[in-house]
Amino acid sequence: MRNFDQRAVLLGLGVIAGAALIVGIMLKSDPSDDNGTATTTSREASSGAAADTADRSTAPEGAAAPEAASAPAPKVPTIVIRDGEPVGGVADLTYDQGERVRFRVTSDIAEEIHLHGYDISKDIDAGGSVTFDFPADLEGVFEVELEERATPIAELAVNP
Repeated sequence: MRNFDQRAVLLGLGVIAGAALIVGIMLKSDPSDDNGTATTTSREASSGAAADTADRSTAPEGAAAPEAASAPAPKVPTIVIRDGEPVGGVADLTYDQGERVRFRVTSDIAEEIHLHGYDISKDIDAGGSVTFDFPADLEGVFEVELEERATPIAELAVNP
């Protein structure tokens, strides 16, 4: 009789687990919550499968949809100066006219970094860094150099 009681308990637990699973599936498959906006499960959001559509469907009818998350800013090129020379040689920096020129220089020596043509100069301390950030409004090819040493470190090309 004891085996029968154990089987009955196990069968009852299986029925309860199955019912809970079915209820959970039914709740997950409901595409809206109480206010009629779309929901996204954490699994869908992490896979990106529904994240984009969920953002667009949450705006009330007739209202503008919220802007999509902006893309991460592009990586800023870094020129490393070691012992007065650019590591890896003279860097090639290419931009289109109208874009923002952004690059960084780190150095183990104190020096002046000069961008010819645009005539932008920045002092850099030993162990320090400087960032250049300006609009590419002059078309052409321009040299970036360690001014006191007259050592080229980059060539900046701005295309039309």
